[in-house]
Amino acid sequence: MRLSRVALASLAVYEGIRAIERSAVRRAVFAQAVNRAVATGRQLVVVGDPVNGAWSRVTGPDYGCGDVCVDLTGCPTCPVALKADVTKPLPLASDRYVTFVSCTLEYVPDPWAAWDEILRISGDGANVFMVDVQPWTLASVLYPGADSTIVRTSSNTIDVEPVTTITKLGVVAALTGLAWLAV
Repeated sequence: MRLSRVALASLAVYEGIRAIERSAVRRAVFAQAVNRAVATGRQLVVVGDPVNGAWSRVTGPDYGCGDVCVDLTGCPTCPVALKADVTKPLPLASDRYVTFVSCTLEYVPDPWAAWDEILRISGDGANVFMVDVQPWTLASVLYPGADSTIVRTSSNTIDVEPVTTITKLGVVAALTGLAWLAV
């Protein structure tokens, strides 16, 4: 029992550290995107509502709205919000924007279509700044709606690994077993 409690506590600490790390990375990558937008004279598009994630609801947003914020459900806190599905053509011109994407592609039904649209409006991967959920964390497996883990493999490509129901059930079963043993 004691070992199970230590394991659960260690897992909680690990996940907390990863969340803090993800937050710091989001802030740094957003700053890079802002700098790129200023340096190139392009507008900054943010894909995903800055306050919609679980972490952001608790700690506040790690990044801003940019010049335009694109989100499936809208972005009520952003002055210029575009309620749109990033897997479909956006009403934005091609090759005109710097785009910041944070922990969003993991939740869209077709991440490749979203990536293609992001590249279209950005013109090149050098104008895309992306933060993905670390694939080795529980957040990438258990977060509601997470269908895949995304890894940017180069400036113009991504690698998509599906998160299957079997994987989610296995993680839940393992955590349930640990919790039961810890009691």
